[in-house]
Amino acid sequence: MELDMQTIVHGVLALFLVIELGLTAYCVSLLDNWPGSAPSSVYFMLFNTIWSILVVAYVAAVPVYAVGIFSGIAATVLEGITSLFWFSGSLAMAVWVRGGAAAGAVAFGFMILILFLGVFIYSLVTLLKSRRTKQQI
Repeated sequence: MELDMQTIVHGVLALFLVIELGLTAYCVSLLDNWPGSAPSSVYFMLFNTIWSILVVAYVAAVPVYAVGIFSGIAATVLEGITSLFWFSGSLAMAVWVRGGAAAGAVAFGFMILILFLGVFIYSLVTLLKSRRTKQQI
């Protein structure tokens, strides 16, 4: 199997998502013990991470192991929605955060946003080119 740029980016995304999962889960566990509850932006970042792991699994593994159920349009839409989720979640958490592990979660959130935007733009350009030449991806 060749390692093209998209495969490498998906691997980096998977690594960053595991780190983000640890950081946001740690923030939730710390803030759950306080009176009241953690801000909803922290829970949303935890949702973003779990959602993104599922999206990366679909976009990276399904074309290799189950070609029949892969859709290039669905993958592009999922990447676009995920980029929007990371943008809104990272901004919402950045407003609330002061430092510590939460600041690291915000920083990784913005890095994941940039990677997902790059993958989304690449997929969109590839999809539009294939539509012009009438090839299915």
